[in-house]
Amino acid sequence: MEQKIIYLNLFILIFFILTFYGISKLEFKTNLFIETVQSEAIDLLYDPIVSLHNMAYSYVIKDYNKKIAYCVLPKNLSTKMKKFMEILKGSKIIHNKSYKNDSDFVNNKTYELVSYNKRKEIIVNNEEWFWFTIQRNPIERFISSFVDKCINEGFQKKFGYETCYGCHKDIHCFLSIQIMRARLLIKNSSYIEESYEDRHFMPQAWFCNFKNYKDKILTLPFEEKENIFYQLKKVTVKRGFDENFIVNLIKNILMKKTPHTTSKSEIRKKIKKQIYDDKNLLRNIYNLYYIDYKVFGYQRPKELD
Repeated sequence: MEQKIIYLNLFILIFFILTFYGISKLEFKTNLFIETVQSEAIDLLYDPIVSLHNMAYSYVIKDYNKKIAYCVLPKNLSTKMKKFMEILKGSKIIHNKSYKNDSDFVNNKTYELVSYNKRKEIIVNNEEWFWFTIQRNPIERFISSFVDKCINEGFQKKFGYETCYGCHKDIHCFLSIQIMRARLLIKNSSYIEESYEDRHFMPQAWFCNFKNYKDKILTLPFEEKENIFYQLKKVTVKRGFDENFIVNLIKNILMKKTPHTTSKSEIRKKIKKQIYDDKNLLRNIYNLYYIDYKVFGYQRPKELD
């Protein structure tokens, strides 16, 4: 009987030891998992985004006769440039509802609709074609997009929901979500569908297939407006367009003020001050657009030194 009691006590002791060990091991694994997730979450928010990615939304407007192709980078004179290119090639104005079915409007989704012969022509590697786009200081582009899309359009519910993820004027709220989305798109673009916000806030280097063809595309700095106008006139006239026609087009379209421009608004000044007064906020914006600084040669904000 005593031997049975000893065995029973030994069994109970071993049971408690194993149970305690199991719980401790589970607790250790749980804590390790939590720490890993927290660490990855911190990395997602604070590490620079160094990868190139090709946005599905990225598209070009072309003139097949003159072999000129403009790649659209949202918030970089894009509204004016789309109209400029559409008038230049004499086809339907960009705001026509059927323009997406035009073979001159090509993105990753409509590329397959283009005839095989024309598809071969629009490859960036084709030396006969002149490709260009307009780049912009990443922080200035972010401010312009934020004021226009998050503040001016924030409550409009254009797509059945409030733009900028419902963050409105809260830059921290919006930026944290946008950075997470950027990470997810790099990790696996099938995780999420590109959004209206992505098209206006993702790095410029993610558009225009810069990943493969950066050296084949002329990028004109947004800040040098006079140079943009000069280069456009030079290239288009060289391609056979009438000089007076081009000069008038530049004057009547590119030099006119866009209704939704934010360049001199008080709210823009306020947002810019908020960003540069908050070093963490400035660093997060820099991290989101790190690849733009490297690809286009912009200087890192001195406030981060």
